[in-house]
Amino acid sequence: MAVLLLLWKVVDLIHLYMPLLAAMTKQNRTGRSIRVRFCFS
Repeated sequence: MAVLLLLWKVVDLIHLYMPLLAAMTKQNRTGRSIRVRFCFS
C-alpha cells in the first residue's frame, strides 16, 4: 500500500510540473494533453 501512495505522489508531482515544462518549451500541444489527462484522472 505504501508503494501505491508513493506512486500517487509521483504522479501528482508530474501533473504539477509538466505544464511548467510545457510552458518553458512553449509546446502548447503537450500542455493541452496533460490538462485533459489531469481532468480525466
